[in-house]
Amino acid sequence: MYTKKGFEKIDVISSQHELEIDITQKKDFGIFYTDYSLAYNMIKEIDIKKDSIILDPCCGTGVFLIAAKKLGYNKIYGCDIDNNAIKMCNANAINAKKCDTIFNDVKNVLNVLNLNKNVDCIIGNPPYAVLNNNNCKCIDKRIFDEIKNNGNNLFIGSIIQSINMLNPYGILSYIIPKNFLHVESYKNLRKYILKKFDILEIVDIGAHFKNVRGEQIIFTMQNCKSNSNKIKFKTLNNNKFEFLSSIPQNFYSNEIVIFKSNQDYIVYKKLNKSKETLQQFKKIEIHRGHSKSKKAIKGRDIRKYGFKNNMPVNNGNQLFIQNIYSAESGSIATFAGNMEAGETITVLTSENKDECKLILAFLHSSIWNLYLYKFCYNSSKLTMHTDAKYLFRIPMPENSILNKYLRRILNLVDKIENEEYMSNNWFNVYRELDNTIYSAYGMNKYDTLYISSEISKIQSKRWIS
Repeated sequence: MYTKKGFEKIDVISSQHELEIDITQKKDFGIFYTDYSLAYNMIKEIDIKKDSIILDPCCGTGVFLIAAKKLGYNKIYGCDIDNNAIKMCNANAINAKKCDTIFNDVKNVLNVLNLNKNVDCIIGNPPYAVLNNNNCKCIDKRIFDEIKNNGNNLFIGSIIQSINMLNPYGILSYIIPKNFLHVESYKNLRKYILKKFDILEIVDIGAHFKNVRGEQIIFTMQNCKSNSNKIKFKTLNNNKFEFLSSIPQNFYSNEIVIFKSNQDYIVYKKLNKSKETLQQFKKIEIHRGHSKSKKAIKGRDIRKYGFKNNMPVNNGNQLFIQNIYSAESGSIATFAGNMEAGETITVLTSENKDECKLILAFLHSSIWNLYLYKFCYNSSKLTMHTDAKYLFRIPMPENSILNKYLRRILNLVDKIENEEYMSNNWFNVYRELDNTIYSAYGMNKYDTLYISSEISKIQSKRWIS
């Protein structure tokens, strides 16, 4: 067992080297080093034989390879483009070579390492950075085009190249941006992996790196394909990987939702029984506000079911939604008639006022906020955008059930708009609306309790009191 003091010593060396790298170079090349304890746990998590060939293609100071060595692996190799990092690896008896593994042909990379065959395991933390003139010196148009067409990011190039260096049944385990699971630009590679490989495990590690924008996951896949494979979802908690759920891989065809529990999976499927999403509901349109007028309403000007400084509006067919979504407060929206929307507002329009007010109620419901947070934003704790691409995905209730509750929902919206904001009466109506929407979705008592419990873990107490 490697000691905590040993962890800290290696982390200090890596951190010191990272500080010496020019900040522009760090940004262009997406250089952020991994702490030793995480690298150690990742190696332990992978079930491979001790005589396996392990490669870190973007090894930096070699923390993954040092961890592998401590765990009894001897056939370990590394590559990096940083001369000083390579020297540090070699000083620790790590066989590392200077080589650009992203923009170099796979055969050339293996030749540089004196390997005459593919490897059994590739592990590491590839760089995250959009291709630019500084980090892309690619003379191989085939490699350049492949990266460009699959997401235009260095980590995408590293995944593609690494797949091509794996033996059959070989394992790839990378720390990559969490948004790989759902961002549209990564769709082609994501769908290819789902179709051709087994995804063994996805660990949600949150915003693990202080100076890296966004959240990260550990994405582990195997160079084989079985129809019965299940993806294990885990989370990093107190330096340990904790099991969340196990979901059949064939459930996914494109975007990959992290289900925090098997009950999340059940609720998701129940909500999606309806074939109609908000995008198919009536004639809904959603766009970002664009007015720069001083009179234009800004995100900070609205609150749930009203304005901070304006009187309620009676006519028109627009909803204004704060474009920035935070898990703690959930959606914040109001009926806005025909007012002007500023750039921090998402505008939803429908054919009439009643449809707008129906959607207004849904926007503030526990069901919609759970769906947005967990199933659209993949449980991200960072602020996200309430844009059309997310809102349009939300499933609507079955029409036959919704019609039974429509008038009641509209009456309650009218009532809450006229109550004193956040008074006891306001909250009473707020909760009554929430319960009515549960009924409109056909949720049973157990589903309702579960969703309410999950929302209570996410949102601020002020909204669930």
